[in-house]
Amino acid sequence: MSKSVRAAAAVLIGALTLGACSSQGARTVPEGWQDERVGALRLAVPPGWERVEDVQGDYWTDAWQLVEGGDVVAQLAVEYDVLSNGPKAGLVIEHLLMTMPQMPGYEVVERSPDPIDVDADLAHARYVYDGADGTQLRGALWAIGEGREQPAAVQLTGAVDDELIDQVGESLTFEPQ
Repeated sequence: MSKSVRAAAAVLIGALTLGACSSQGARTVPEGWQDERVGALRLAVPPGWERVEDVQGDYWTDAWQLVEGGDVVAQLAVEYDVLSNGPKAGLVIEHLLMTMPQMPGYEVVERSPDPIDVDADLAHARYVYDGADGTQLRGALWAIGEGREQPAAVQLTGAVDDELIDQVGESLTFEPQ
């Protein structure tokens, strides 16, 4: 395959992937969900999820949690402006996918593009892992940006299903300021 054909295929795949996550005019915020903005990133947060006031850890700047019976059962976390003036979104996903296999039962279920293109403006991965009690949990990771400007990472983890993952993904959009 020639270099120009590969480049055209990469552009087409990138356009299809971007359309699957969000696109201008096609962004969906499910009824009853809270529309949030973190920098240039817009996302929808499911009803009943609580904003985390003091986000723990080095990666995440903003987070929301679903709490049941005093236990956190799911979390939606955002890192905005990942490595300022640094990598594109695809490189962020690649890095996180390399560090996450330390989780028990971790397995990538889907990634797009596959393999991850480190120059992508949008990348997405779904995975499964084992919770502390051995229950299989799900996660999804998105990185979205425009070139090397203001990339953001979004991670959804815990007792979530594919429908919720799809709804969060369809709510994501990137609007550089």
